[in-house]
Amino acid sequence: MKTGAAAQRYAKAVFSLGVDSGEFERIGQEIGAVVEAIDTNDALRMILLSPQHDAEVKRGVVEAIASKKGFTSTTKNFLLLLVDKGRLPLLQEMYRSYQKLSDEKAGRMNATVVTASQLTEQLIKEIVASLEKKTGKKVSLSSEVDPALIGGVVIKIGDIIYDGSIKTQLNKLRDNIRKTV
Repeated sequence: MKTGAAAQRYAKAVFSLGVDSGEFERIGQEIGAVVEAIDTNDALRMILLSPQHDAEVKRGVVEAIASKKGFTSTTKNFLLLLVDKGRLPLLQEMYRSYQKLSDEKAGRMNATVVTASQLTEQLIKEIVASLEKKTGKKVSLSSEVDPALIGGVVIKIGDIIYDGSIKTQLNKLRDNIRKTV
């Protein structure tokens, strides 16, 4: 079984439990906190992700974290299941899948706008309002600058890219000229 499919299956299962209990947002935050802790704490990462430590040690660490942070029983049991099944190394990928499900359920989406120069706060608000109107979802927008675009804008929403950059238009024009010559 591919790890991506396994991560998605685990994420869907715990998400379903979270929806049923009405705590899917909290569970997502708790899983995210564990992912962040593993990413930022070398000692914790070595204990939880290394095959050198047995499941009992890992269970003890997970139980201590869950108790200290006041995790829901669903989150705690999910993490313990991952320990028992040897699936903790997939936690970050599971969390990404969980976040997608959570965002979809809550009517949220992430988008990125790339421009040749920094956008004003007002223009960012206008783009967010336009995207929210177009998608019917709450949009969280991140902004990037790429001077190579020359001008215009590239908007990425999930797997969809809207490219209105001058760079792309010039490349298309060049390709059309080459075809006719």
